[in-house]
Amino acid sequence: MQRGSLPPKQRGYLAVCCIVIIICILWFYRNQVLLEATASYRTSLTSTPTSLNHTSLSSLRVAVVEQEEFHNEVLGAVLSDLLRLGVRPQVYRSVPYLYRFGDVLQRFYPYGFDQSIVKNEDTGVFQPGPVEDAIRAGEYDLVILNSCHWAIWWETNIFMALNSSDAHVICILHTPHEEGIGKARFQYSALGAQGRFTGLSLSTHTQDAAMKLFDKWADKEHDRSWDKIPVEYFVPIFPAISDPQAIHKSRIPSKFVIQGSIDTLRRNYDGLIAELLQIMKADLHSWGYYQEKEGSPFLPLKKPAHGAIPPPFNLHLIGHSIREPKIPDEMVNVVHIRDSPDFEEFYGTLAEMDVLIPAFSADLYLTAVASSSIPAAVMTRTPILASPAHLRAYGYLAPPAVIVRPSSMSDAEAISRLRAGLPLLEDTAIQGNRFDLPEYRDWDAYTESLLQSNTVTWRRILARAIRN
Repeated sequence: MQRGSLPPKQRGYLAVCCIVIIICILWFYRNQVLLEATASYRTSLTSTPTSLNHTSLSSLRVAVVEQEEFHNEVLGAVLSDLLRLGVRPQVYRSVPYLYRFGDVLQRFYPYGFDQSIVKNEDTGVFQPGPVEDAIRAGEYDLVILNSCHWAIWWETNIFMALNSSDAHVICILHTPHEEGIGKARFQYSALGAQGRFTGLSLSTHTQDAAMKLFDKWADKEHDRSWDKIPVEYFVPIFPAISDPQAIHKSRIPSKFVIQGSIDTLRRNYDGLIAELLQIMKADLHSWGYYQEKEGSPFLPLKKPAHGAIPPPFNLHLIGHSIREPKIPDEMVNVVHIRDSPDFEEFYGTLAEMDVLIPAFSADLYLTAVASSSIPAAVMTRTPILASPAHLRAYGYLAPPAVIVRPSSMSDAEAISRLRAGLPLLEDTAIQGNRFDLPEYRDWDAYTESLLQSNTVTWRRILARAIRN
């Protein structure tokens, strides 16, 4: 045997060890590749392409179409979110903005709109015009229908233009139920089959309602078109107030508000006012009032030369008047109706309120329709008196935007306890069980979290338009 050489048996062991080491290295490398590939795949499902920067987004050609006269607030939210991403859309409308909403838009979207959508007054149908021509000519990568099912169900001209184009379509889902978006079922299916259609809802509960409805139709019809329609949601907020930092609320809440169409079929005005009347009569002084005689109007307490009095309680009803509640004689100085203010005044007045009461008279606003009252309160930094049902429906709500009452407590009782400085959730086990809310430092931090969430949603949607 030569000096320095190993015996044959040891050389065999060494060779086997080397082979085992090589196999282990290859196996480890293979697993790493698989893990990285799996992680990359999972990331691709939950994130948007890194190439979606402001430069690539700003080149997107986007049209926002509104053929109806309502849903101004949703339009403002869409424009605000797109502008923050560097996208400047072209707005098409059939009528000027109601209640001077354009004055609010001017603060962040000073570009006006194209009022080239014309209605035939004899038939009530919108005539084909510049917006349909532009869509057919391929001038837009993305078309957002702000009042979607009204647009493509009733106005067939724009649907035919979209159906023959390559543009991605975003459909704002205001009423995701059979009697609402169900009317445009055929049009949704036709666009969904082409894989360039996104449903965009305005809350977590309407997103859930839309997905359930699409699943129901897919199952009933065995139609894969419905499986090709993603449903997203965003929080419809925008800079409604010029200086949110100037908003201050009272130490003892005294100004409460119910916002929305003043309609006894939509809000439980009568029940709330009747219960408040009985509670107030039991201790008028604590509510800031006195009464000269039985049945006469409550009068605000006169401020004494020394000492203090409770601030008088006021309930404000703000919105477009349809079916007003009957105000009892005792409450005429307590309940105040503000009919159809312009948007500047509306948001300014709402910002002065201490608490917003949803007072929904039906479950529809908790199951299949998103109330405009909720984002309006968020934009004006007015806390919402909310039950666990409200929190589940509007999943983006969290303190400081909410004051939570248990479901067993009426709005009137909660108002009474708030004015007395008493807790609402005492002796309950629902916090952390019926709901578990994140905590934010202040209104700025809360609002920023909503805007960041909207940004992620819009980037995901816009990525689809780019892929088209």
